[in-house]
Amino acid sequence: GCVVENVGTVAAIADAVELGEPLLERVTTVSGDAVAEPKNVLAPAGTKYADLIAFCGGEKEPPAKVISGGTMMGFAVASTEIATTKTTSGLLLLSPIVVAETKKYFANPHWRNPDLMEGPDPGTAEPPERSPQGDNPPTPTR
Repeated sequence: GCVVENVGTVAAIADAVELGEPLLERVTTVSGDAVAEPKNVLAPAGTKYADLIAFCGGEKEPPAKVISGGTMMGFAVASTEIATTKTTSGLLLLSPIVVAETKKYFANPHWRNPDLMEGPDPGTAEPPERSPQGDNPPTPTR
């Protein structure tokens, strides 16, 4: 068998087992094009998302989406008045432009999963409009 863990989890396990120290703080990545100064922040569990954002210089503009956990496993949250937990790894603030461009890119079903969709062959389907980043969808993190 194999166990796959991230570095923060392994460090917390070592601190708990070897030193008897509980997990009281966590490094949280605050990123995205709507945050003024993206950073990795060591903050106590229970810190409000709004306080992490303020520590990172605040918002450049009001975000259209706030995602807790990052791009792969994250989920949208309705408020930044939520407290971090021992599992909070990242906070992603996306501007309205990035959200709109990403939605536009994924609106074409042939670019999502051509095997499950009816219609023309994906190789002949119209590609999405070219973004400033080229053929790839906009990357919400820097």
